[in-house]
Amino acid sequence: MTIFPYFEDAACIGTDTESFFVEGFDTSGLKAARRICATCPAMDRCADYAIRNDDGYGLWGGLMPKERQRIRVERNIINNKPSSVIDNLVGYRERSK
Repeated sequence: MTIFPYFEDAACIGTDTESFFVEGFDTSGLKAARRICATCPAMDRCADYAIRNDDGYGLWGGLMPKERQRIRVERNIINNKPSSVIDNLVGYRERSK
């Protein structure tokens, strides 16, 4: 069982999570982490969690802190509101490509 039971199907479970929390300019680990996120069935739930809880560190749901903050500002999101951030992620990901 994971700390977050709703992430039990996350692709990152059992991987080296340090690559999701990169500091400095070494982005090789971050690129690998983004590839894991891209295949993850929990990606939207993960991003939703980080956006709602204003997690300001690391890669969550394929999004870095600045990307999550941009979504929070665009959608005027205050912690744990609105009820569905996931619906907004699809449009954000499409615009970011």
